Amino acid sequence: MSYQRTDVVRDIERIVESLEDKTNIFKLFFSQIVVVEDPTINTMCVDISTIVSTIIVKVAPKFWCGLNDAEKQFAIAHECMHVIMMHGARRTVYETKSGGYCWNYRNIPPEIINVAMDLAINQYIHTSMGISRDKFVWQ
Repeated sequence: MSYQRTDVVRDIERIVESLEDKTNIFKLFFSQIVVVEDPTINTMCVDISTIVSTIIVKVAPKFWCGLNDAEKQFAIAHECMHVIMMHGARRTVYETKSGGYCWNYRNIPPEIINVAMDLAINQYIHTSMGISRDKFVWQ
């Protein structure tokens, strides 16, 4: 993991280690990325920089510090799965001349695409990895 070492980043490392009993994919994933704190976002997100060929995981410190360990595990797994499922490439959204959106030649707003991708990821994490999201709800 490449990053500026902060308490939040050290805690992310701890959570990644705790997921190793479920699968080692997260440890492998996090060894190849950059983690940065970003107080301008609300939760966490993955940013794939094509300029420098780097995957960046951004995390809002206030969000991260408000989660318990189970919620942190789910958040880490969720962001990793966006990359593993190639959602960045599949979410390419084009603005049409009429001001609408086109994705894979369908007029689907990007917010709807994101919700659908999140639902697919959350179901996979719950059924395949046994990480439950039942006890908490994110806004």
